[in-house]
Amino acid sequence: MPKVPCNVERLKINLVEGHPERKELRKQRVQSKDAKLFYRSTDMKHHHLTHPQSRPCPRPRHSLAMAAGWLIITVLTLNGCLVASSPTPTQTPILLKPTPTPTFIFPTMALTATFTPEPGSTATPDLQSGLGAVLYQDDFDRNLGWEVGQSELGGSSLVNGRLSLAVRQPNAFYFLRSPAPATSNFFFKVSVRRELCSDSDEFGVMYRVNTLNEHYRFALTCDGAARVSRVLEGGENALVPITQTYAIFPGILVDNHISVWASGKIFRFYINDMEVFSVRDSALQTGNFALFVRSRRGGQTTVSFDNLTLHSLLLTPTPTPPQTPRITLGVR
Repeated sequence: MPKVPCNVERLKINLVEGHPERKELRKQRVQSKDAKLFYRSTDMKHHHLTHPQSRPCPRPRHSLAMAAGWLIITVLTLNGCLVASSPTPTQTPILLKPTPTPTFIFPTMALTATFTPEPGSTATPDLQSGLGAVLYQDDFDRNLGWEVGQSELGGSSLVNGRLSLAVRQPNAFYFLRSPAPATSNFFFKVSVRRELCSDSDEFGVMYRVNTLNEHYRFALTCDGAARVSRVLEGGENALVPITQTYAIFPGILVDNHISVWASGKIFRFYINDMEVFSVRDSALQTGNFALFVRSRRGGQTTVSFDNLTLHSLLLTPTPTPPQTPRITLGVR
């Protein structure tokens, strides 16, 4: 006969209603020396004698395990309540030292770069009060005598009220003479705009241009610099080396106003109504005017001009020295 686990055998006896051993099991329950409970009966003794391989089963410990479990759950619940009900300690706020905000001091930039070859240059004249009659004025709405056209190096055209000059090759120079009259003492002003330009490309004004195309040149570069040079048959000489100036408004399609004031051998140069250079030179006495564009490495340079004005200068009267009063001594 196979051995049946004691808990299964006991379950079978307890669940079968009317089982002959059920009542006897309820009546007789003794406690053994090792504190384990057993169910015994007269028939069970006979059963053990008949089946020596089976023995009385200890009472299952379900009730004890469940009681221990409930005890643990109760303790944990009480501890949770105590922890939940305990007041949360108030943390003392830590005062952080504020980090100082860095202060940036930007250097003051000079608005103009002034080049004075000779310390004896005169003071800047009052342009408005020193200007004479208008000798020539052109807004380029119509052609007043400009010889526009195309060449291998570049070309010129009047488009939308502006005079455009362009070159299409590297290291190319293109200029166009103005129909303004030749003069020696003047104030010349024109607005110029960069349309297509690389950093080292140049554009600007030529004045006192003679029949040999000798002239003075006031040039601006596309990267915000300016220079003055004298061009004779022997070549070009720098009167003012290339100088970075903050007077030029940067960017493409931005108008900059450039001006030249000339009286004898004294020249003053302005960008956006601010004087940037002052030069003395007497190589060329008189001549015409021209506008130019010059490419360097890019080979594609286009600029446009507008609102050209040429003024004469008022003659500054020479002050007459005051006469010293004479005292005549008479003899009586």
